[in-house]
Amino acid sequence: MRASTQTQRTNLRRGALALACAASLAVLPACSLGPVDLDALMGNGTSVAEAKAAARAARSTTLTADELHTAGTLTVGLLSSESAPLLLSSADEGLDVDVAYALADELGVDCTFVSVTGLSDAYDACDVVMGVRAGDDADTAVAGSYAEDAMALFSRASSGTKATAADLAGKTVGVQAGSVSQRALASAGTQAAEQDFTNLNEAFAALEAGTVDYVLCGAYPGGYLAAVYDGISCVGTLAQPAYLGVGVKAENNTLFSKVLEGMDVISSNGVLDVLRGRWVGGMSRLDTTSVIDGIQQADANVDEQADADAEADADAGTGTEAGTASTSTDAA
Repeated sequence: MRASTQTQRTNLRRGALALACAASLAVLPACSLGPVDLDALMGNGTSVAEAKAAARAARSTTLTADELHTAGTLTVGLLSSESAPLLLSSADEGLDVDVAYALADELGVDCTFVSVTGLSDAYDACDVVMGVRAGDDADTAVAGSYAEDAMALFSRASSGTKATAADLAGKTVGVQAGSVSQRALASAGTQAAEQDFTNLNEAFAALEAGTVDYVLCGAYPGGYLAAVYDGISCVGTLAQPAYLGVGVKAENNTLFSKVLEGMDVISSNGVLDVLRGRWVGGMSRLDTTSVIDGIQQADANVDEQADADAEADADAGTGTEAGTASTSTDAA
């Protein structure tokens, strides 16, 4: 019997932490490390709180008080409609939160969060908003990208495998009943049989057991669940992904430039890869090459974000295991 999903997610997060530590050591100058003080590492030297205080005292920022709602603090908007793994319903954990902290560290400021329902008046309360797509709002400029928005197909396949429409013919695809994914499967011309499930947990359990051949769902909710199973990976998307980045009020050119620079740094130095790995394991970045050959693109390109929001509101704080999804379906 395999370990519980909670245990497996804990192991994944420990692995991600180890990678983060290795990455931080890798960027130190070769002459700066010196002998390792085991007493300090074991807690007999500088405490974590002291180390954080020292790091804050040593950092500098180019952000001015005029550019921020609160001097020295990046106020970050988290969309209340967002779902796991971008944001757990407790609103204090998720990829959005991790990326915001990393960005604030790079900008040399503290970080605080507010919940927002949309972009129209979000900047009255915050400096930036997480999880924004280009074109979501005419008054918002999007800096960088840290996640992809698409409907994706998962199967019992090794990482790097890509499906084709021909592979799906005659196979069984699990979907959440009432979801946008269900409609997209019907319109994509795959010649696959559909099997409905109440939620994604049941669908992925069936995929692991071999009673379905594929599961179709939002890419990141699927990646979040696939990370706790051995041998399940994303094998393609139904349409070209959209990209999620950090929204900044379009007229705030100076702040946008600095946020964009910060996002470029954490993208290039491996920090984003470590954070992403914490939430979706080894799922590769999705791009135009991820699109499954032979799929009817025009029909399949429906509202992936609504699908993701409806299909996976994972919440470790409601008594369910981390990595589980809600039973809600989209109303579209």
